[in-house]
Amino acid sequence: MNNQLPPVSRTSGDYHMWMEGRVRFGDLDPLGHANNNSIGNFFDDARVKLLMEMGINQIRGDVQCVMAKITLEFLAELHIFDDVRIAQRVPHIGRTSFVIHSAVFRGDQCMATGDAVCVLIDTATRKPTPVTDDMRARLVPYV
Repeated sequence: MNNQLPPVSRTSGDYHMWMEGRVRFGDLDPLGHANNNSIGNFFDDARVKLLMEMGINQIRGDVQCVMAKITLEFLAELHIFDDVRIAQRVPHIGRTSFVIHSAVFRGDQCMATGDAVCVLIDTATRKPTPVTDDMRARLVPYV
């Protein structure tokens, strides 16, 4: 994998896939802001949406995506009922893996970023499997 990937962008115009979200009461921790796990859940939901657009069913598919590495950076607090937009882009597509950069925005402010290395596996063998030409074509709009 290319170790020279660009850093995760904090600029909304750099992203190509979006979904809406809202901080719920259950997302809060005792400090009154969104818990770090809730930010990860936003990224999970957006990642599954992207995978579905690639034709990968994370529950019943012959090919699934597993996380090899996830990095999160928290930039500002989110509070109850904050409306957010979760953005994703794909800066790198490899032979059996790809990288997803993610960001949570409240308005124009970037609140958190994340990157994930996603490895495709064959669900029968549990071994890495190549990104197909069809999957690659479906990822290209997010590069």
